[in-house]
Amino acid sequence: MVVVVMLALVVVVFGGGGSAVMVVVLVVVVMVVVVIAVMVVVVVVVIAVMVVVVLVVENHSQLQPPLEPSRCGHPVPT
Repeated sequence: MVVVVMLALVVVVFGGGGSAVMVVVLVVVVMVVVVIAVMVVVVVVVIAVMVVVVLVVENHSQLQPPLEPSRCGHPVPT
């Protein structure tokens, strides 16, 4: 990110003209897109972790009650 900004500054200093403005605009757009992409990835990861946790908790809560009666009702043969 810092390298891109420095390159844009070098182009502005040495290039001059309208192209420098376009480069700065492109750099700003790229930075915004990268920030948005990182935020989207973080949100997706957080949602995925929450879904996995909820599924694991629900599976445990659903599995526990049926196991108790079957264990009590059907004794293990020795």
